[in-house]
Amino acid sequence: MKIKEALKILSNSEIEEPVQAEALGQIEKSIIVKLVVVFIVGVVLLILSTVFLANNMARFSSTGAITILLSLLIFTLFISLAFLGYHLIGNVQKSYLIKSYKFYDFIQFIILAIILILFAQTFFIKTADVSGSSMEPTLHDGDKVFVWQLNLSIDREEIVVMNAIHYPNINPITFEPIPTTISDKYFVKRVWGLPGDSIDYEEFENHTELYVNDVLIQTITDNSARSIMKHLIEEVSYVIPEHKYLLLGDNIQFSKDSRSFGFVDEKDILGSVHVRLMKWPWLLS
Repeated sequence: MKIKEALKILSNSEIEEPVQAEALGQIEKSIIVKLVVVFIVGVVLLILSTVFLANNMARFSSTGAITILLSLLIFTLFISLAFLGYHLIGNVQKSYLIKSYKFYDFIQFIILAIILILFAQTFFIKTADVSGSSMEPTLHDGDKVFVWQLNLSIDREEIVVMNAIHYPNINPITFEPIPTTISDKYFVKRVWGLPGDSIDYEEFENHTELYVNDVLIQTITDNSARSIMKHLIEEVSYVIPEHKYLLLGDNIQFSKDSRSFGFVDEKDILGSVHVRLMKWPWLLS
């Protein structure tokens, strides 16, 4: 018996009681199935959230967003379990079932949609706006991009979002961090050096050539950047350390990057950028 047919039967008081009882049972069964689905989805997402958080897979999500997701998942589990117990144990009235069926249908859709969207936004993909010109001509100020958080590996020449809070500029003379307040929380840069790569430079009168694995990566003309990069390369004995990355902006003249603040720790790379919204080309290289 279909749900629409069961509802029609229950709305007609002239239909025999055994038929109405069958229709009532069909509606209650459907409600129980909906509640079980919500409960199972909540349990699965809560387990996955715990695993992802334990493996630091929500680097670009705020603590507030994570708290909201976990709170909603726990709330969903308690509510679905409470209503499930009511329908399995309690004596549910016919009038209640008729009135509440569409409500359950609506609530199930809304709750599942919200928790799935929040889960995807927390652990998989987020949108972000590009600020500044450091990645021109690839990315421009105001571009909106998708940030993929579930990074299993960081590849050479990949565009990534990094945590900027821990990376003040380095003094080009003392090579100590300059104690300034960092206004930007995140930087968008391109990966040019991986852990274990050989890194070297060749110095000329007006510029310094930067090499990774004997391949010319960049010609540096700014004197401060030249000094800092030479110091960093010599300090690590010409090999990028484990869990460290060389990140540079595509716009070499106006980019604050590893030439200003040094190598970036793997834990501070928050996600990768492959897609730009509402602007061609949408797929980034």
